[in-house]
Amino acid sequence: MSEGKHRKARPILENAVEICTQELGEKSPLTCFVTTRLAHLIMADGDTDKAMAMLEKVVDLEKDKLRGKAPNFGNTLMIVAIGHMELGEYELAEEKVLQALQILEYNFGEYREITGDAQALLADIYFATGRLQEARDRQKKAVAIYKVALSPGHYNLGDAYNSLGIIQASTADYEDAAISFKKAQAVMEGSFGLDHPESGIIYKNMAICYEAMGEDEQAQSYLDKAAAIQGEIEPSSQPVFTSGLGKFWRNWARE
Repeated sequence: MSEGKHRKARPILENAVEICTQELGEKSPLTCFVTTRLAHLIMADGDTDKAMAMLEKVVDLEKDKLRGKAPNFGNTLMIVAIGHMELGEYELAEEKVLQALQILEYNFGEYREITGDAQALLADIYFATGRLQEARDRQKKAVAIYKVALSPGHYNLGDAYNSLGIIQASTADYEDAAISFKKAQAVMEGSFGLDHPESGIIYKNMAICYEAMGEDEQAQSYLDKAAAIQGEIEPSSQPVFTSGLGKFWRNWARE
């Protein structure tokens, strides 16, 4: 969400929460839904503590009203998990995502985009806390789900391949990482063309892998492609994540 749209969205959501609360009551599913969206926006503004206070209230209401099994409750828990990650509370984040995953699989089955999102979020948590094998397993699961649930050219699939490549590269599994980055690049090029900024990021990641494997000529080739898209390239020895803007539950307020 652009800065201008961001400024417009917050008062609209604040007004919507007030109207829903007055007309439907604070326990209404619609009131809880709109409050969750407002909290997500507030979190994006950097006031995570305020957002978490709002979300904790919604969780208590939805747990009681929806008996802890409705999809909206699963979505709320995912956003709560993001808040815990922002605060460095990774154990709590993991707990909320695992709970959300159980709810989402109960409602939608295993192979739906939102369950893939939950698997990818768990991979993020495990990667951030150094649990790299668990991160790899969860990210592979996310990729497998997205391959079934999404079209072959969907952004989230390309982003998931790139994230898998980063996890693989972090354990010096550069050959598999290069394969994952190539798959990510194929998706991004098919969706956005050759000159998209995301393609530049992935080309740079591929260059890092080939340099680590001692294939300097191949590495330079990919670095040149990245530079053609991004301009001057800052030196780096670590692959980087793409923006992940396709993940609504993580980035809705930042798009």
